[in-house]
Amino acid sequence: MTYLRQGIRHGCEQIGEDGLEMAQADCTLDREVAEHRQTAEALKKSDAKLRQILESAADAIVISNEQGQMLTVNRQAERLFGFDRRELTGRRKDGTLVPLEISLTPTSIGEERMVTAIIRDISARKEAEAELRRLNRTQTVLSICNNTLARSVD
Repeated sequence: MTYLRQGIRHGCEQIGEDGLEMAQADCTLDREVAEHRQTAEALKKSDAKLRQILESAADAIVISNEQGQMLTVNRQAERLFGFDRRELTGRRKDGTLVPLEISLTPTSIGEERMVTAIIRDISARKEAEAELRRLNRTQTVLSICNNTLARSVD
């Protein structure tokens, strides 16, 4: 590369002003190519960081556009629904509905409007609530029985 530049400069000296402009254009092009490479590398790192954040989230994350087309889903979304990224529709593979808690955040990137959905499977919470209701009913029945029994002993 050094020999090429030396040759260009030497040729520029012989060619004159046009050659100088060519050498300057060559240097400008080199700088632009280097900046483009740096920008591409920074974009690649940023994309990898975003992917790592999405994939390490404890909750399912779905990003979709205005038409409802899913642009990005993470591993947790695949696990939650039992589908791979290409198959996601909102039900588990076995057809059962999934009790969900969903947080929606609209966002825009340039002219493109999107929605990020963070989705949490609350099946365990719903089961615990149902068990708590059952235990409360049992406690109420036992309390009535105890009161009745206590009155009969007196």
